[in-house]
Amino acid sequence: MHLILKDWLIPLPGLLSQAALETLSIIAYRQPITRIEVEEIRGVKSERAIHTLVNKDLIEEVGRAEAIGRPILYGTTKAFLGYFGLASLKDLPVMEDVQPSDQLEEETQLLFKKLEEQQLTFDDVARDKVNVNSDEMKLE
Repeated sequence: MHLILKDWLIPLPGLLSQAALETLSIIAYRQPITRIEVEEIRGVKSERAIHTLVNKDLIEEVGRAEAIGRPILYGTTKAFLGYFGLASLKDLPVMEDVQPSDQLEEETQLLFKKLEEQQLTFDDVARDKVNVNSDEMKLE
């Protein structure tokens, strides 16, 4: 499938994988961003998804970070805007439900702490089993 725009033949990107869509969303909202930063957000490698998005002209190299190794910074392209029918990045939907990562991390740690407090050890299970057996013996 192709779209003819101002006498240019531009191939439309096919369907994107879930990984590519997640990666594209992160880049769109957080640009300019490095591959490592994308991977930290997603929690998995994103090299292949980024490669796919570059090949489909949805993202591009927009510079280099001032960090060790000068990693590539990625951003969206004009083709991205056109593909999603946006005049500019300001037209992206507002992300009201997204929490800052620090707050999310804090809430995650609290959840794990609560879960740890409720976990039973083997000794607890054995002790409870003994108490149940002794209660059953009293009932008989």
